[in-house]
Amino acid sequence: MQEMVGRELSSFYPEKNSKTEKTELLRVEGLTRKFVFEDISFSLKKGEILGLCGLVGSGRTEIARGLCGIDKTDGGTVWLDGEKINIKNYASAIRNGLCYLTENRKLDGLFLEMNIVDNICALQLDHFSQKGIMQAKEMNRVTDEFKKSLNIKYNDKKQLVNSLSGGNQQKIMIAKLLALNPRIIILDEPTRGIDVGSKSEIHNVLRELSGHGIGIIMISSEMPEIVGVCDRVIIIREGRLVHDISGHEVTQKNIIAAISKETKEAKEREYAQV
Repeated sequence: MQEMVGRELSSFYPEKNSKTEKTELLRVEGLTRKFVFEDISFSLKKGEILGLCGLVGSGRTEIARGLCGIDKTDGGTVWLDGEKINIKNYASAIRNGLCYLTENRKLDGLFLEMNIVDNICALQLDHFSQKGIMQAKEMNRVTDEFKKSLNIKYNDKKQLVNSLSGGNQQKIMIAKLLALNPRIIILDEPTRGIDVGSKSEIHNVLRELSGHGIGIIMISSEMPEIVGVCDRVIIIREGRLVHDISGHEVTQKNIIAAISKETKEAKEREYAQV
């Protein structure tokens, strides 16, 4: 493992912030989508990395997509910096500083048959156009900046994205979101299917972003990743928020115990109804 990562495994995850920012950045109350998730309420502090954890099918991805307006919700209120905001669709989420990184980069995260520049700038076409003419110089400048800051490896920025490795594709998808200058980033399986070295680089990018006050919500099926990266974890089961774990309590043992407890209680209720 050390040979693959290039350093000791103990340093694979970046050091967490020693002091948690107390300023509330995002507050969600009663977010509901009938038959999918119900009464989801939580807060996100400035610079915090919050994990959404649960078994596959628990509703964690659906909650993230509902919060960002990608999927329609039936109720709930969202505040940003103490001000109530109305997220009707994903475009309005972006305008309010929220963005979402999909779990499936090949299906709906990237334009695989387009080049690197066009992918990174795709969500900000208005910004990069002047009187209907795309400003290639500015688009190239932004692409070069992200190549350096995210350590994206490619030979030519005009390469098609489908010619790159999975790790570099993932970095380009992250760059596409960062080009929006977001205040909150929601990442669904941000390191799925990529090499160990790229995973470590992305973890460090997330910690660096949190250090600049950006709020991050992360979904991952990899328990070590949740424990190694997240400052706080909320447990989702059957579309409901059932536990909130923070600080030194964010351990694999505690998370598994919380999930197992709720699963056991659900089975006991199911048996009682038979």
